[in-house]
Parts: sequence; C-alpha cells; structure tokens
Amino acid sequence: MALSFTPSYVQGSGKNAKTLFVFGDSYADTGNHDPLDPAVKTSWSKPYGLTWPGHPSGRFSDGRVLTDFFAAHMGTETPITYRVVQKQLKRHGSTGRVKAACAWGINFAYGGSGVFPTFGSQFVTISGQINQLRASLSEGLVSISNSSTALLVVAGNDYTAYGLLHPKKEAGNIFIAKVVSGIVAALEVLHGLGFRRLAVSNLEPFGCFPAVTYLSNYTKCNKTENEESGFHNKLLASQISKLKANLPDTDISVLDLERAFSLSLGGIFKHSRSQWKSCCKAKQNGGCGLVNAKGKPWYSVCSKPNKAFYWDTVHPTDSGWESVSKILFF
Repeated sequence: MALSFTPSYVQGSGKNAKTLFVFGDSYADTGNHDPLDPAVKTSWSKPYGLTWPGHPSGRFSDGRVLTDFFAAHMGTETPITYRVVQKQLKRHGSTGRVKAACAWGINFAYGGSGVFPTFGSQFVTISGQINQLRASLSEGLVSISNSSTALLVVAGNDYTAYGLLHPKKEAGNIFIAKVVSGIVAALEVLHGLGFRRLAVSNLEPFGCFPAVTYLSNYTKCNKTENEESGFHNKLLASQISKLKANLPDTDISVLDLERAFSLSLGGIFKHSRSQWKSCCKAKQNGGCGLVNAKGKPWYSVCSKPNKAFYWDTVHPTDSGWESVSKILFF
C-alpha cells in the first residue's frame, strides 16, 4: 500500500494539534540550504526534483525524502523549513503572519550536517539546529505539546568528515561512541524542551552506497563499511534502551534504516541493473547537479528513476524512499 499525502484529519490550532520538528541532514532536509550559495546549492540544481515536484526543491533526491514520508505517516503536512521561516520574518517584520505558516512545525535539518562540525559553517550541527528551535520558541512562532514529535536523522556525515581529516584511518570505536553519545544527548535536550514523542534514525548500510560499490563494479556491498555502520547501530540501540528506561514518560522510536535499506535492495530493486548504481551518475570529474563552464551537464540521468534505488552516490530516489518508508511504517 502506498503512502497517502492527504492528511487524515483537519489540522487544529489547539494544544492537541500534531506538529513535527525535524533535525538532521540530507535525508531529512527539505530545502534549508541557501539556493544562491554555490557551496551548497546542489540540491537546488537540476536534475534534483525531476520526479517530484518536477523542479529542484532543495531536497537531495529526484523527489521526496524521509521527512515527507514521515509527515505523511503522522497524518500531517511536511513542515516549513527554517530557511523560509527566516525569509518570511524579514519580509513581514512580525511573527503574526509567519506563525500560521508554522502550524505543522518546522524543519531545521541541513544536508551535510552532523553531531559535530562537518564541512563548513553552512552545515549547521544538530545542537545548532536545536538552538534554532529555541529561538523559534522564544519568538512565539511555535510551541511544543504532547502531540508534538521530534524527528532526528543522522545518516553519517560525521564519519565522512572524519575520513576527510584522517584519510588513512577508519573511524574507530571511540569516535563512533562519541557520535552516538551526541545523538543521545540531543534526544535528552529535546526531551528537556518538552518533547514526549521522539523518533531517531539509525544508519543505513554504508557499504551499499554507489560511492562504495563502484569499487566492485557495482556487484556487491562492502563488508568493512557495513560493519562500521553496523557497530554504530548496535551501540545506538543499547543507548536508546537505557534512555527509554530513564524517560518512561516518553515514546522513543528508532527508524531502522539499516533493515529498511537492506530489505529494499534485496527486494523490489534486487533484479534491477541499477541496484547499487546511481541513477544520476557523474561524468569525468563532475557530479549530479553540476555543469561545466558552458552549462553542459557533468552527469547523466538513467531513463527510469523509479526503477533505481539510489539517486546519486548516497541518496535514495523517490521510489527508494517510498520502499524504505513502507518497511518502516507498515
């Protein structure tokens, strides 16, 4: 059964209205990066958004991402991005009109972000995103109720950044433990702000990214990479169990991306030639969304994105996310 994007109830304005607040990275980002900043405008460039909505929307996919499917599962609309909230505040000069736009919550996620600083100041850390929530609360734009949900998605940018700084050294167990501790600490802070519904993702299998499988000519996942993400997930599961015991008043859910990605790749996408390949594939020294000095694409797009699981080297397609979401939510 496909997910429906029609809300299952009429959004209210009272204390029991469902709201969603999103924190994390590109798996959750629905357009927080500045489309005019060359350093972070990839998700605002063609062919991103090719399948939905038909043009770039700031999402790192040809269509929808995890946040969209999660909101639909809740029966709410995808919340407005913090970037748009700030833009509207500057335009209107008061919170009154902007507050109405935040009726479904706010998305604070930035593609490329992590628990720790990753690739530059544009990539707001998880703690920085929570500070943006604090500012929004102080401005009276939003409030947190028992029907509010906080979604935290951390897909591994901390490990990518670590690899760039230490190219000859894998992220060891000590660093992985620090990342996991940072995730749990963020959940504790969100609880302290009033959330009693928390959802957090574990890691997808790193070794199945096209960025990795190209080393085997796209024939198999990399066992070593999968062991790294697997260790993170085992440690996170242990820490979440302890957190649940310490916060009996809170509903804490783990979105098992490891299982959902693995089942999707081994299921409906198993016999596709695109199983471990990017639909949007780089040419020469380019990348998906990049063009040369003459404006010609440095990438090629597969003929059937709906048959591919991966859109680019690390992000699922709209169809990929739909498959993952069916496993997560049904």
